[in-house]
Amino acid sequence: MKKKLLILAQEGDISITEIIDWFEYYNLTYIFIIDKNTDVKFNNQTISNDDITLSLTIDNEIISTENIELFFWRRGRLDNIFPNFILENAEIKKHISNNYNKLHEYVLYQLGLKNIFEDYSKSLPNKLINLMLANKFGLLIPDTLITSKKIDVLHFFNKHKKIISKPLEEIIDFSAGNKNYYTITELVSIVDIEKMPDVFIDTMFQKYIEKKFEIRIFYYYKKFFSMAMFSQSDENRLVDFREISSKTIREIPFKISEDFEIKIINLMNKIGLNAGSIDLIYTPDNRLIFLEVNPVGQFGMVSKPCNYYIEKHIAQCTIEKIKT
Repeated sequence: MKKKLLILAQEGDISITEIIDWFEYYNLTYIFIIDKNTDVKFNNQTISNDDITLSLTIDNEIISTENIELFFWRRGRLDNIFPNFILENAEIKKHISNNYNKLHEYVLYQLGLKNIFEDYSKSLPNKLINLMLANKFGLLIPDTLITSKKIDVLHFFNKHKKIISKPLEEIIDFSAGNKNYYTITELVSIVDIEKMPDVFIDTMFQKYIEKKFEIRIFYYYKKFFSMAMFSQSDENRLVDFREISSKTIREIPFKISEDFEIKIINLMNKIGLNAGSIDLIYTPDNRLIFLEVNPVGQFGMVSKPCNYYIEKHIAQCTIEKIKT
């Protein structure tokens, strides 16, 4: 059997659809798994001194890792590949569920050994570790406080005069009481602090950084696709460019310095990422401030306004790696 590219993606991801359009254009043979829509079943995994092989059935076709040239992961999971047993005993059910979680983790690890794009094992970043590492490699970062105490926030506010709060985890949205909520970066005023209980859930606070503009970089194997976003022109996006707004902001290609690129490359190498979206602030006094890196961030928002054709570049790089 001819070796193929195996793609696993989250349902509804537009970026992977556009990359696959380029795969089609270049006549690349691939197998596409949409995590919730494709019929995938786990067959077996052999681990011995002579052989390490994973076998899956994908849309009634048996595929082993021997038949996979490269693995292309984009946010997808394989939660439905194992049988679902109806069990009455809660402890046994929990035990079997934990077993399958370990097996799911291993399946993605095994496929990830042939990974060409994003890395499932590094898809949930720790913002605090990345801030610490960014500082280690010479990048400027915002002053940051993690605390559960109102008095600490008050001291932090008095020191910096203008602060924000942001989630330690990735943003979420949910509904409660017929209302929709989502987490996002917000300014914290003295009134907000006065309303806080003395002790609350540990939260991340940062010094608010005045911006000339924001920069979003899509990083792919040491190549930089950078875009400047003049989000400060929209009052709704002064704090977070992701805030919903009807106003269009100016977005243009941007070139960061070679010295700064080296620092980012060192950071990404340390984290172990070949691809990711990096957010920066360019201050009125011409400093670059590192905010965070998202291993599975959107890159279409950079590709299209700047005419970078990132999707085409990713497809071409994938094909080159298959050839070699």
